[in-house]
Amino acid sequence: MADADVALVMEILRKLQAQSSEVLLRLGDINTRLLSLEESSAMTSVRLASLETAIAGINKRLDRHEHRLDHIETRLGLIDA
Repeated sequence: MADADVALVMEILRKLQAQSSEVLLRLGDINTRLLSLEESSAMTSVRLASLETAIAGINKRLDRHEHRLDHIETRLGLIDA
């Protein structure tokens, strides 16, 4: 191969290596951002579960108060038994 051909091939290989390095850096950035999104999603799921638990507790208390109110109204003769 002529020296010019070798030089051309080497130049192409250097460009490919530089582009490959750039792609790897961008892929690393994308992986970091994806991990951040996954962590945010997990935290959102935890918060949602906490809210659902709180709502279930509130519903339980409301049911208990409703039962007590029904009992009081019945004892006072405000509603039919």
